[in-house]
Amino acid sequence: DNASSAPPCVAFAYNRQQRQCVRLPTYAADAKFTPMQRSITGPGWVNYISKYVGQTAKQVRCSAAVHSELRDKGYEVARATGRGFLYVQCIGGSGAKGKVSCDPAVCQGEPWCFVPED
Repeated sequence: DNASSAPPCVAFAYNRQQRQCVRLPTYAADAKFTPMQRSITGPGWVNYISKYVGQTAKQVRCSAAVHSELRDKGYEVARATGRGFLYVQCIGGSGAKGKVSCDPAVCQGEPWCFVPED
């Protein structure tokens, strides 16, 4: 079921004139839709993010840049935990699978690294 495997929504962007609302998962919470709305009735996008994102010391999220880099290296995300871990596989679902951490403390300062699966 796609609804149960979808990552939770932690942010969204809304365009009043186009009547569009785009839900954003944790790894894309830093995305900004442009052009931004400059007045309450003007054109453009309004970007919202949950006040709880990044508030706790243990909350780690994988950035959009990490997702892009993984894709450039030939991986796709099979599952995101929302706790700073991604389960990846080779694009197309064939080949190796692995677990990625997005915690620089675990990854010796790097934005991501492979870690042993539980």
